[in-house]
Amino acid sequence: MKTILIKFGMTQTGERPDVVYTPYVDSEPAIYVGISHGYNSHIEEKHTPNGEDENFDITSISTYYRFPKLNLSRDKMSLLKESKGIRKVLDRDKADLWVVSDKYMKSLINFNYRTSLSSVQLLRNTLAKENLKLVSNEIRLQLLDMCKDLDSSQEVILLNNIGYTSHSDSETKVNELISILCPNDSTGWNSYVGFIQGSVSIAEWESITYSNKIIIEDKVMNNIASNDSITIDNETYGSIVKMIKGSQEDRSMAMSTMANCNITKSIGYLALLFFHFNNDMKTNPSYNHVAFKSLKDQFTKYAIEYNYNSEGRYSHFVEMLAREDVLSIEILNHITHLMFERCLGHAFGDKGSSVFRLKSVDIDIVDKCKVKIKEPYDMLITSPTYALPF
Repeated sequence: MKTILIKFGMTQTGERPDVVYTPYVDSEPAIYVGISHGYNSHIEEKHTPNGEDENFDITSISTYYRFPKLNLSRDKMSLLKESKGIRKVLDRDKADLWVVSDKYMKSLINFNYRTSLSSVQLLRNTLAKENLKLVSNEIRLQLLDMCKDLDSSQEVILLNNIGYTSHSDSETKVNELISILCPNDSTGWNSYVGFIQGSVSIAEWESITYSNKIIIEDKVMNNIASNDSITIDNETYGSIVKMIKGSQEDRSMAMSTMANCNITKSIGYLALLFFHFNNDMKTNPSYNHVAFKSLKDQFTKYAIEYNYNSEGRYSHFVEMLAREDVLSIEILNHITHLMFERCLGHAFGDKGSSVFRLKSVDIDIVDKCKVKIKEPYDMLITSPTYALPF
């Protein structure tokens, strides 16, 4: 949403203890993106425009343009060029399709903890009051003029523009001024207003967001480029595990196999590999290669590297696979036995400390996950084995 960024500062004259602080305001065009509740929450929010999915017919286009900050292997795109006849062009306007990454879109956004959010109507109502502390008539007129072309329902962004090197008294005064003008600030504690500023960034954001071009996200294009590759099954998964546990050269081969497999059809096994071996793969140089980085961006969410002896780790993993509709009997069996050994076995297993006894095969799962399993639930492997290695 187009709006303005109102920057509040403070000039300082005189020497202590007779310092005089004089507030000032300035503004510039901006685009309001949203509010981030927490330091990193905006990272998880998707900002790439809704584009094509893995079902897109890549043969319907002949040219594509790569935006910066893509995690998309050029080797994969070369194979796509050979098999499907599409080619890269350097002029975005001449491309049939744009490949954009969420990383690039986020690079255009500022999240500043010194920001507040107000509506134009609230700001106007506040400025209409008499004898506002710190708000001179000059400031009042400037603010009204800044908002004159905005709809009353629009949001405006207020920024404390005091630099980090400024004296804390100045920052306190500016915060006090903003709180007077923005009494119902909707950001709240530990929240950050997301906005685009600067003519170049605004133009780029709008050119992508409002484009009539076909747009596809880099990770989706990576999946499409992998459609003719091998699918990881039980046997392939076992081979990859052996290679990860081998030499660095073996590990590189394993990671190459993962990066170049049919990602869409191998999600469950790839998730399991990151769940178990993300730390092992981090030690290999291939972890930061472009071909693997795209895979890593999609699957590190499955690398739950905490609470190894808590059922929550295993429950969260199963829930994620169920949401993705990729939960299989083999993977559920594996996780069930592992959870039992790590979390319940020491108390309820054959040699447990409790007077009660349980077996891993006695464990059931909630219906919301059960109905997502690809195979019938009654096919669950009942022998006390992991089935899949780890």
